[in-house]
Amino acid sequence: MVEILCGVGDQLKEDEKVAPFIVEPLDYQGVDSLEDTGVVLLMRIRTVPGKHMLVGRAFNRLFKIAFDEHRIAGRDPAAAVVISDPAVAALGPNEPADEPHAPAIRRRRA
Repeated sequence: MVEILCGVGDQLKEDEKVAPFIVEPLDYQGVDSLEDTGVVLLMRIRTVPGKHMLVGRAFNRLFKIAFDEHRIAGRDPAAAVVISDPAVAALGPNEPADEPHAPAIRRRRA
């Protein structure tokens, strides 16, 4: 994965629209944290003042393209199921609970 990120950094330096604003190339600093939804990587690209957002957006675009090309999934936007009562879990997602105030299964969709 580091090789892919470095490749994205190289592509960014070649981008005529943002290359003039890059002071120092991509500096991959490692894994920042592990979270429930993925891994947070720490990277730094030094830019001229006021151009960090422009360079950052260009980097994010190239990053997304590279990860798609290598079939690396980002955060999984699949439905999350929250169950608060085992009796409700036995019901299908569209079946009503017997008790009017029983907790329901809630689904979050991307």
